[in-house]
Amino acid sequence: MKTSTTTLFLVLANLFWAGNYIFGKYVVLELPPIQLTFMRWLIALLLLFPLAQWIEKPSWRSVWQAWKLLLALGLLGIISYNFFLYWALT
Repeated sequence: MKTSTTTLFLVLANLFWAGNYIFGKYVVLELPPIQLTFMRWLIALLLLFPLAQWIEKPSWRSVWQAWKLLLALGLLGIISYNFFLYWALT
């Protein structure tokens, strides 16, 4: 990958991450944090799951073998982070 493309993706990642705080500050006035978290990850699931399936072609047997660990990591790491972020922004 070209250096300019890599740099662009790194800058965009930072903008999206920082934009989450700014976007969340205004949206928590309209939606409760749990609903905002659910809607955000539902939209992400609908967009990213087909893309990941197409690009990565995961081995579903190994995914299902580690479902407890993956569920715990998802709940504690990703979902709770966003929920507490939006809760703090209220």
